Amino acid sequence: MQKNQAITIDIIQLESSLNEMNTPNELSLVYLLKGKCHFLNQEQQLSLHKKDFIFIGPNQKGQLISDSYNKEVIILRLIFHLPEIESLINQNWRPVFPSSKIDVYQSNGREKLIESIFRLTLERLTKASKDRSFSDLLLVSDLLDKVEGMFLFTQYQELASLDKQKIHPLIIDMLDYAKVNYTTKLSLGDFAKEKFVSEAYLSKLFKDEMGVTFSDYLSSIRLKAAVSELRNSTEPTLSIALNNGFPNPKSFTAVFKKQYGVTPHEYRKHYIPKQEELTLQQTSEDYRYLSHQESIQVIAQFMLTQNIKQAKGLSVEEIELDLSIPPFANLNKPQKIINLGHANNGLKESVRQQVRMIQEKIPFDICRFYDFCTETISEFDIIKDRFVNNHRLFSFMREMNLRPMFVLVIDESNGISELSLKLDTLKEMIQGYVQYEASFREGWYLELSISDSAKVSQTFFRQAYQLTSDFLVTHFSTGYLGFNLHFNYLNDWLTCLRLPLNVDPDFISITYEKSLGLQSQSEHLFKEFKRQISQLKHYLKNIEKNTALYISEWHLVAESTQLSQSTFSRSAILLKALIEMTNHIDGIGFWLNVDSEKSIPISKKLGDLSIFLHGPLKRPLFFLLVFYDRIGDEVVLISEHYIVTKKFNSFYVLYYNEHHLDKKDSAYENLWKATRRQTTFLFNQLPVGNYLVKRFLLDSHHGGIYHQWLKSGGMRELDTDMQEYLQQSVVPEFLMKELSITDGKLEKSIDLEMNACYLIILNRIN
Repeated sequence: MQKNQAITIDIIQLESSLNEMNTPNELSLVYLLKGKCHFLNQEQQLSLHKKDFIFIGPNQKGQLISDSYNKEVIILRLIFHLPEIESLINQNWRPVFPSSKIDVYQSNGREKLIESIFRLTLERLTKASKDRSFSDLLLVSDLLDKVEGMFLFTQYQELASLDKQKIHPLIIDMLDYAKVNYTTKLSLGDFAKEKFVSEAYLSKLFKDEMGVTFSDYLSSIRLKAAVSELRNSTEPTLSIALNNGFPNPKSFTAVFKKQYGVTPHEYRKHYIPKQEELTLQQTSEDYRYLSHQESIQVIAQFMLTQNIKQAKGLSVEEIELDLSIPPFANLNKPQKIINLGHANNGLKESVRQQVRMIQEKIPFDICRFYDFCTETISEFDIIKDRFVNNHRLFSFMREMNLRPMFVLVIDESNGISELSLKLDTLKEMIQGYVQYEASFREGWYLELSISDSAKVSQTFFRQAYQLTSDFLVTHFSTGYLGFNLHFNYLNDWLTCLRLPLNVDPDFISITYEKSLGLQSQSEHLFKEFKRQISQLKHYLKNIEKNTALYISEWHLVAESTQLSQSTFSRSAILLKALIEMTNHIDGIGFWLNVDSEKSIPISKKLGDLSIFLHGPLKRPLFFLLVFYDRIGDEVVLISEHYIVTKKFNSFYVLYYNEHHLDKKDSAYENLWKATRRQTTFLFNQLPVGNYLVKRFLLDSHHGGIYHQWLKSGGMRELDTDMQEYLQQSVVPEFLMKELSITDGKLEKSIDLEMNACYLIILNRIN
């Protein structure tokens, strides 16, 4: 413990057991962040579930035991050092709890207490000791106030500890009387008559002296005794209620639930395990303190999922939109490209179902895939179709109105001969397709991708490119030729555009695969990415090449090691990236699902910008693209957080609260500052008429998916909370109402959590 440290905080992973032993000058709080465990001492047993907490008072001891069926148990422990606290606040601070035994606290004040706990925890984790003296003092004081405020018994102490010189004699008599006779039917009126005072006077005197009403005080004494009996006996709740002075079970249940948040029956069922289930363990303890970085990650994720808000009130931004301004630009949305991975994926029915859903809601233009489908028919079998699987893929793409983009990976170690064989196979495959005229005459794409850009010579590249361009010119008239550029080696390969090529490329496919150590870096990387795209466009214009730019694979807002637990957490960032890339690029690609990227012949598993998670389960990107497709194509207004567009008689306001997270410091510095954004939009100069107003919301409750990912790949068994999120992973459309605009104004308030997106459509119907 540091010198003068009033409260010490640890985050502990409980492997099997941990002994808790408080000195006479210590009080501890144990909060369960994850899993399930049990608290045992010589007198009692309690079961703790996620988000439960207990107080362990001075001189109390016990043992925390991990639930044998739970794989991971993480607890947050705060130890209150009473002398240091009293020195800090310059007064006595010895709270007395409702029972000498331990309780699982479920009272009404728990939410504010938990927020205060996490504020202090994150202050300790994210601030250096020398920088936190003042803020730490404020947060400690706030936490102490919340602890006191939670317990009725801290507003008035036990009778033995009262300073009787400062308490009115009538109140002392009342306390003695209540303590002895709480099991009977007590009446404030009867006591007033006995003392020859009015009931109103006695009631006010008690409230002034004790800070609570006599009725609340009496209920607390009865509840204290009832809880002890509930925990340590098998008596039915009816008997326990009547034995301890409650007039009926309904009254007992109401008081109990107000204090603990559950009914007496639920308390006994869930928080009091059977005596034979557990015994104090005599073996050595088994636990570990989480590292600084692990602690930050656990706390940040917990705060995010629990939506713990900032301490101060939210400021409301007011934005006036003048809708009489004529559109100043067209929104030229890029073509959308599905990255299928290896061509074999297109034969799977699960993949086809995903593509059908996409084409129904957010039609894509191009289907991009690597290599060819594997064929099982012998090349000597002249009766059957040699390319039956590839032709099945072609037919499906034609059915889905998708143009194919073949990606052929070239490798200098194999020479030009391998590429020549691939091109010959492709020619036979396409020309042998019975619906060739109806499909490939509409246009298709052939992309050359270099397996290792750093090791391929420009001479080899030129030979490969010229061979491919001659192939297209000789055999086809509708194929578009392009090649892939890795931004890692962009400066080395821009000179390819100056090479004496026989045919200019129709398109350049860009792969941007920067590995992100921290997600906050993505904001800087995206700015650099846009700058490089702009330079490349300018470069192409200067050398007079009419070449389209496709961003086929990009990972700017993805994690570098595994799928982020909260796939919702980047939605607004992605949407803003789409808006800002519009008018600068001609096509943009997304992975179909989380498995498609793993099937490509080169090792790139950095990102998770996929549309589906598993089967028909849509990821937030799906709904994000729904938003993007629905906005109009004429820009009226645009700012850092919103864009207003128009199409015919409809106005579209797309509003997003994007924020780049850094696991190290965002939980405190950024998460609290940018968790929510409150804005009031005032739509001015609306044409008079009737409007149909719709809204679409993408946030953690609508469209958000929470999942866990194993290092080896694959989903863990989802817990109940996660399954609820998965079931909610749809974007509801709320038809708010039909409005009649007579004064040209409409006011709408929006409250957005971090990385949420919101779309308002004002559709004039007459």
